[in-house]
Amino acid sequence: MGLFGSILKGLFSSGDNDTIWHCDGCNAILNEQDGFNTDSGTWICAECGFVNDVTPDNIYESEEDYQESMGIPRCPNCGGMVQGDAPDATYWFNCKSCGERFYLEDGELISPFDSSRQNSSRICSNCGQSLSGGEYTAPWENGNNSEGYVICPHCGYTNFEWDD
Repeated sequence: MGLFGSILKGLFSSGDNDTIWHCDGCNAILNEQDGFNTDSGTWICAECGFVNDVTPDNIYESEEDYQESMGIPRCPNCGGMVQGDAPDATYWFNCKSCGERFYLEDGELISPFDSSRQNSSRICSNCGQSLSGGEYTAPWENGNNSEGYVICPHCGYTNFEWDD
């Protein structure tokens, strides 16, 4: 099950007709899509193409219960609830209270603009020189990279976060 393909069931609702289903990939409301049903146990989102698990195992009494069960932390800035967002609602989150944007890494919400996440002790995989002073691009910052990277200030090589 994906992080935000959740099914949230209102505290006072009863019956399957009251269940609101959200896409794991883009957080769209699946109930509003033409022909939506849970008969097969899966639903392909008409907006993003993500295959969602729409079985009773994914019904939660509240959004808070869902986030707690999935290990999604609260906003590190204000403690508010976060909501998955495009381009990947299992990786990117926006705080509902303060509006800040984060990505999820090792169970922690991280600001894409947190320069302390850059490792200045790293060396370039291409030329072996220090990456200190290199241009850092956070995950998805340019809309095309799923991982952050540092461009070497010496040779211009792109060093992805997992390169060492």
